[in-house]
Amino acid sequence: MVTFIIEILLTTKAWHKGWRGYALLPLGILIPAGLLLGIVIGSSGGGPEQALPVGILLEVACIGILIRMAAKGPRPAPAPVARAAQAAVETPTHVG
Repeated sequence: MVTFIIEILLTTKAWHKGWRGYALLPLGILIPAGLLLGIVIGSSGGGPEQALPVGILLEVACIGILIRMAAKGPRPAPAPVARAAQAAVETPTHVG
């Protein structure tokens, strides 16, 4: 429960850092993945003892990704090259 609160706080910080909707991806991917892995482990006869290491691994991965997103904003897109400058670079010169 405490890790989920930490994940929500890190998600909001990443959202405000500039990630916007991408900040929701770690939770949106890893929570369903954890549920599916829990179902698979449970249906194969495993118990909470076998599911705990997987759950801890997913929690640490999610928190690590969110810490990185909250610490650094997204990289800006590269500046577009002007068409005239690009054409000048691509046009071969003929020495004759």
